[in-house]
Amino acid sequence: MTKTDLERNDGFSFAPVLNQTPGLFMQNGTLNTNRISIRGIGARSPFSTSKIRAYINEIPLTSGDGETTIEDFDLTLFDRIEITKGPGDVQHGSSLGGTIWMRTFDLFNNPNHFESKTQFGSYNTVSMTNQLTANFNHGWLNFRHSLLHSDGYRNNNQSDRQNFSLLGKVDGAMFGNVYVLANYTNAKAEIPSSIDSLTFVNNPQAAAANWQIVNGNEDYEKGTFGLSFQKDFYDANWQIASSVFYTFRNNYEVRPFNILDEKSDMFGIRAKGTYKKRIKNNPLEIVIGTEIFNENYDWQTLQNGTENQLSNNQENRFYYNASAQGDLKIWNSVTFNAGVNVNDTRYNLMDLFNPDSTKPKWKLSFWCNDFAPFWCRNRADVFRKIWRSSHLY
Repeated sequence: MTKTDLERNDGFSFAPVLNQTPGLFMQNGTLNTNRISIRGIGARSPFSTSKIRAYINEIPLTSGDGETTIEDFDLTLFDRIEITKGPGDVQHGSSLGGTIWMRTFDLFNNPNHFESKTQFGSYNTVSMTNQLTANFNHGWLNFRHSLLHSDGYRNNNQSDRQNFSLLGKVDGAMFGNVYVLANYTNAKAEIPSSIDSLTFVNNPQAAAANWQIVNGNEDYEKGTFGLSFQKDFYDANWQIASSVFYTFRNNYEVRPFNILDEKSDMFGIRAKGTYKKRIKNNPLEIVIGTEIFNENYDWQTLQNGTENQLSNNQENRFYYNASAQGDLKIWNSVTFNAGVNVNDTRYNLMDLFNPDSTKPKWKLSFWCNDFAPFWCRNRADVFRKIWRSSHLY
């Protein structure tokens, strides 16, 4: 999806943009509650996105338990979005449903400028974005601030979100390119929740009565930070790219049955090497890569009103991913592609509320490969994919 495709929408939500893609369906109950499915994969998750991985540049937006959140980012950050259906993207984890890869702008050689944009919509919806771009001899910086407010169509449906973003690039020539990404989000959104069919017909604006009584809402802050390096070696036959990233999220969610207080932080690295060569004038490309991150997730539930503790848990999640992929053009319109991905996820759960209870540990591993002869002629693409996965406990 190009910049033109991204701009062809209201700018308030990802749903109108992503739903242009055949086979992908994004549903949004509110601005902060979304679910994405690709070819039906992910449809069983009621109020979140699972079995689909997402990345902003080379920084993962999928947590250690497989949940993906993209709706907190401002759409104006992105220059294009690439979507892979099925586990064919071995470089990004071979997720069962697919991969959403969001790429930010490259503003090199753009003049220094300030830009402000305001949009208005129904139900007192207002979106305002201000950004400042500065160019210097060997790079650029872009800082932007965005606000989004909406009263919503339903009762108990007000949303407020604020984003601060920093993008940058330094061209070090012989030392390589360095990219910077930082995004901080602060949001509070009320939750109208689900209603029965009779209420939906007679009063669709109503919120679920039990959620409205307690003013159900989530109040959270989250940050995504990344530093990337890219360098060509040996007459550009080899390219090395690596990223270091850190994300955090603090959330306080009021619900009719209890209050959820959760905190998570994740630190990791991604690295890949790309080798390019011509064999009898046919281009060959081989990519090998890895991704490693460690996530800590602390959560507790509290009693409504008194805030007495009902549960207290700590989770540690470790994720490792290694991949290799090769592309060889063997004819004018035929490309042979093959890849393999191996990933390993480990969980450690500790119950602090009942310290004498069992402390389970378990391990889950996946192995996938992708074999895809690819045919392209006269702008028509015909392709065939075969993949296999194994699960080891």
